[in-house]
Amino acid sequence: MVRAGVVSHPEEWPFCGYHEIQNPRQRYGIIGHQKLITLLQVRDLQGVQETCRNYIKEALGSKYQLRESKWSEAIAVGSKRFVEATKDRLGIKAKGRRVLEEDGSYEVRKPAAAYGRDFAPKNTFLRLNNTYFWNVYPAILIR
Repeated sequence: MVRAGVVSHPEEWPFCGYHEIQNPRQRYGIIGHQKLITLLQVRDLQGVQETCRNYIKEALGSKYQLRESKWSEAIAVGSKRFVEATKDRLGIKAKGRRVLEEDGSYEVRKPAAAYGRDFAPKNTFLRLNNTYFWNVYPAILIR
């Protein structure tokens, strides 16, 4: 929401993980704090919180706040082992999906498909019949 311009800092948006990292829930937490401690190679939760604050400060200071499509368009992002295991668990649902590597990180994603060329000839005939003239049927208009 920072990139979208809705807020200037993640702490202003109540629906993000920033709050759960800075003020962990006692019950029903979503974020695995112990796993974060291990992954970030810090001593304790305070180290995770400080790392998070520093990362956000650095990202907000950058004039290039770019969207990384892998976080919103991929099915799984992470180590090669994790991504391949996720793809295997998907079974037949993973047909046509590939494991891609970029800068040491892996992701499973469905190949992008163009729609225009495939459907244009089939949709062409619908356009004339798919028109509704509101002024022809005044009794139907919502008043």
